[in-house]
Amino acid sequence: MKKKLIALAQLAFGLAIIGFILLRLQRQGKLHEMAAAVQSVAERWPLAALGVAGFSVCLFFCVVRWNLLLRVVGVSLPFSRLWSLYFVGQFFNAFILGSTGGDVVKAVYVAEQTHHKKAEVVATVFIDRVVGLAALVILTVGVMLARLPFFLQHPRTRLALAFNIVFAAVTLAALGALLRPNPWQRHGLLRRLEERTALGARLRKAHDAFRLCVGHPGTLVKTVLLSLLNHTAFIACISYLGLALGLRLTFFDYLPVFLVINTIAGVPITPSGIGTRDWLCVFLLGALGVAEPAALMLSLLIYANMMAWSLIGGVVYFVYVVSGGRVPPAAVAAEP
Repeated sequence: MKKKLIALAQLAFGLAIIGFILLRLQRQGKLHEMAAAVQSVAERWPLAALGVAGFSVCLFFCVVRWNLLLRVVGVSLPFSRLWSLYFVGQFFNAFILGSTGGDVVKAVYVAEQTHHKKAEVVATVFIDRVVGLAALVILTVGVMLARLPFFLQHPRTRLALAFNIVFAAVTLAALGALLRPNPWQRHGLLRRLEERTALGARLRKAHDAFRLCVGHPGTLVKTVLLSLLNHTAFIACISYLGLALGLRLTFFDYLPVFLVINTIAGVPITPSGIGTRDWLCVFLLGALGVAEPAALMLSLLIYANMMAWSLIGGVVYFVYVVSGGRVPPAAVAAEP
């Protein structure tokens, strides 16, 4: 219940940010420009369709990355099943508030078919997230250094530069802690937790699985490259949505800005970045000369795109349940 209340509060905060932006546009007499942006998208619908369809490529890269990690821990499932479960995870992440997140759900569905490797399967979902985040930080820092004059030119981009430098430092420190050899040998509390509780034993297996994945340099390089392709493809989709809105920006204009936006919006302040992404789009795209109504509409189109694909995950979930693959909600909640 507490987690659901927190999730509802986060959702309310995100919607309040969008409401504040809309109220400001109304006071400035610019709210009508939102309708003009919608009309522009309707007139250029083939470009918008390319942006929406391209998101499937991003999902494909994610599924291939997860499949590689599962194979490292000795789990092999048909790609079509993993593809379905990834869609189910998207649905739960987008629409189900509370403790039963999409990552937990898809991990449990895979784990029920590999009972002796439950902790390892859960670990791959965690590692998948870590690799994706690490690749995003690497790409963001690289592009920011390459476009340093741009980020130093405007006060708002200088603020984004400072945030991402701090965020990259914290991420690298966290990765360093995860990469350290067996902490159970150095910390008595962890050793006792492993010996006396089932949770401790599962944490040990998860850490061992993480070390196992890191111990396969080839797989690690492939997963990072897939993550880089995923982030790049996502921004390519955004560029097509921008063209549908009539924005005269290139992919290379969007690249540095949306790498920063995606990094900050990935911080779990609001569900799926609702509100935070919208404010960041208005704030940072302004440095490229994009009017606030167009920037807000682009952000809303991005969100609508992700929700549309997540709804497909809901259909997949329904089919999966009907076909007999359902895990009872109690079992989902009970998994680590």
